[in-house]
Amino acid sequence: MFNHDATQDWKAFGDDNPYFGVLSNPKYTGRKLTEPLLEEFFSSGADHVRLLIDALEDCFGHIPRGSALDFGCGVGRIAQALAEEYGSVVGLDVSPGMLAEARRNAQASGQTNLTYADSLDPNYFRPASYDLVHSYIVLQHIPVATGEEIIEQLIAAVKPGGIGALHMTILPATGQIRAHLRNLIKRNRALRVLGNLAKGRAWNLPAMEMNLYRTERIIEMFARAGIERFHCIRVDDWGSIGLFFLLRKEVDGSSLSPWSNPLTVERG
Repeated sequence: MFNHDATQDWKAFGDDNPYFGVLSNPKYTGRKLTEPLLEEFFSSGADHVRLLIDALEDCFGHIPRGSALDFGCGVGRIAQALAEEYGSVVGLDVSPGMLAEARRNAQASGQTNLTYADSLDPNYFRPASYDLVHSYIVLQHIPVATGEEIIEQLIAAVKPGGIGALHMTILPATGQIRAHLRNLIKRNRALRVLGNLAKGRAWNLPAMEMNLYRTERIIEMFARAGIERFHCIRVDDWGSIGLFFLLRKEVDGSSLSPWSNPLTVERG
């Protein structure tokens, strides 16, 4: 009875602080932003996509730009910028409030090649469906067991010849033990209420978990999916260390690099 479902936090952020839930800067607090702040907010998404495409082309050369998926899209900060580069874009999120805000933002921008849907909608999570599957500063807020299942689904959703761009946190800003204790408090309803009150905050203030992923587990998932080539970029996020994995799914489904020595079994 004391365990807290993290999805409820994101629904609360979507209802009360949808922009702060995406970029945790106090200036983005509240339901609505001023026009200058809104422009600044979405400009950061456009900057991200420009850097991403430059990095992908540097790593892989030509990249297909038909369809893209942005997992954990929030209010559309990155999805809207992807829609300027890709023929069609799907944004998935667990928060109804954020999805509603994302749809309003898309309507205001006049973009008609954007679709927003719930993260659990199977219609948008089919294998081999997208030229780009993207997720940034999202998986860290999802418990690792669930997050690893999602990562496998995201990899599977990449078309042969397509690209995956997946970010996850691997080291905390405050040390492993302290980070673990913080998450325990965030997941326990009673401890969370006491922690909020002790800091002079509203008792029901939602929290963001910061979960750490193991690189060997991620690489193991890549290997199982036949990912032969991937690159990673270090991401510093308020003191924590993350990796942004850029991967390509081979057209022929090859899972072995030319340097591999596959196990052979001699038949008697």
